[in-house]
Amino acid sequence: MPANVRTPLLQSAGPLEPFITTAKHIFGWLAYGSGSGPQGVFSVGFLNPLLLMQNAHKHGVLESDLVTQCSVSPTEPCVVQLFGLSWVNTNSLVFVAGAISTFIQVLAMFTVGAISDYRDNRKKIVVLFTITGVISSLAIAMLPSHLYELHILLFIFADVSNVLCGSIYDSFLPILVRHSHNPDLHYLRRNDAGSILEEASSSSSEGDEECATDEEGPVLLENSVVLDAKHPEEHFHTALSTKLSSWAFCVYFSSTLIFQIVYVFLSYFNYFEKTLLRNGVLITAVWLLLSSIPLALFLKTPVEQTASRSFFSLLFGSWSESFQSLKHAMEIPAVRIFLFSRMFLVCALQTSLSAIVIYSRAYLGMSNFQLLITISSFTLLAIFGTLGFPTLTKSLNLSSLQTVILAAFVLPLAPLYGLIGDLPFTGPQIGFTSIADAYAVTIFLGFMVGGLHTYCRSIFSQLLPKGREARFFSLYAIVSQTGVCIGQVALAILSNVFEQLGPVYIFLTIILLSTLIGLLLLYRHNHFL
Repeated sequence: MPANVRTPLLQSAGPLEPFITTAKHIFGWLAYGSGSGPQGVFSVGFLNPLLLMQNAHKHGVLESDLVTQCSVSPTEPCVVQLFGLSWVNTNSLVFVAGAISTFIQVLAMFTVGAISDYRDNRKKIVVLFTITGVISSLAIAMLPSHLYELHILLFIFADVSNVLCGSIYDSFLPILVRHSHNPDLHYLRRNDAGSILEEASSSSSEGDEECATDEEGPVLLENSVVLDAKHPEEHFHTALSTKLSSWAFCVYFSSTLIFQIVYVFLSYFNYFEKTLLRNGVLITAVWLLLSSIPLALFLKTPVEQTASRSFFSLLFGSWSESFQSLKHAMEIPAVRIFLFSRMFLVCALQTSLSAIVIYSRAYLGMSNFQLLITISSFTLLAIFGTLGFPTLTKSLNLSSLQTVILAAFVLPLAPLYGLIGDLPFTGPQIGFTSIADAYAVTIFLGFMVGGLHTYCRSIFSQLLPKGREARFFSLYAIVSQTGVCIGQVALAILSNVFEQLGPVYIFLTIILLSTLIGLLLLYRHNHFL
């Protein structure tokens, strides 16, 4: 071989055999969401933090003297010494664990995203991290309360596994859509099947070879069906992507709501009061394991890329490839604008939800049971959002992006209503002043979150180039986590400096207007999304 010819890092999977997405593939993909919802939202997001704080409080000491057990005076600030290094407030343990988990997630996504795009690693990685999350949760449920430090480590494992699984799980969507069969275009497959397969094989081979060079940017642009805007199945793929994303989120939130309703019932009647948290963590973990079986058995995708390197070579080279993809993704205006808009949107939504919980508990006297009702109401309306947004899109004859823009116009009404209530010339009946207002805002945000998450995932899946799904959805998850972090930091600063929510309302309004501007810029580039 001549010295100036490089061996491609990626190789074509050979002559492409026709692969068509079937109902069995979609069932395997949707079934996994029925377990990841309760695990991610209810167990990792609610039960685990409560159990961690409960265990730490049992073995903590009062902050005032660092000697007296917290059980003597439960209402006073309680601290524990982590790993013999420093004293940490028991209410802050979750934030400490969450910050560490987020940092690990960002590092891991750059590696996992790149590796998942090779061979059939995508499904293997989802199953591997699912098992890791299940084992971590089972260990947490059986852990003695005095081992709260080990609980923190296991909680981080469970949280990281959940986020990584969600990122790779999302990357299946564009593949399932791309290989779906459109009956209206059957004549194309029948009359020109040979040339289509030949073109697909050539495109895959060329795209694979280009990944090893510095010319990935044009490949990303040309291999993206929607960015190219000339593919005959463009409108079919757009509609199907939105439908599958809506179904997936509906399953995700519906299964979560079922677990929440059962928990609220048991909590209200004080059933299994001492072991309710542990049993909840245990049951959600087992259900996640069961829901992963259809994914492992039925979900199949074509092997569009193989690698000439070993697994460890891929592992060590994954960061370089991820940064290369990140660099070129940022050079594509539509992808860049959408990711920044997504970051602002997640920041605003997360800040809003956190502000509701903190303000309601601190200033409105919301009880734990009322908090459970609030969370369950949010989940229920999120289901309505996943179903209502497609109906709204169809009735108004809007595109997916136009629907998101319409929602972005409506979202600022919530912080503006709260801001009006803080004005000196308004009465106490206006603004965020009661628990009823907390319920109303939660219902509004739940509906918006369900629909917006569905449509954002659908839009982004249409922007992805073939063969880069996992690493691009890892980037999508990183951007979302960045938005969450920005929102949490901003809320912490504003809540410490100001006692009222007025500055938070102003911050939310600015962030939401930035989201709207970004979406309008995206619409200028891509009217057909």
